[in-house]
Amino acid sequence: MEFSSLFDSFIGTWGAEILLWTVAAAAGSICLIALVNVLDMFLDNNETG
Repeated sequence: MEFSSLFDSFIGTWGAEILLWTVAAAAGSICLIALVNVLDMFLDNNETG
């Protein structure tokens, strides 16, 4: 029983950490895409043509 509860708490901790890093990676990707789009619009507006 002790090993089972220890294993369950270990998996729960790892699951929470993986979920946290997944959310952080998704948010970072969205911010990067938004930044690239803003830079693209800025550069398009400054073209002389």
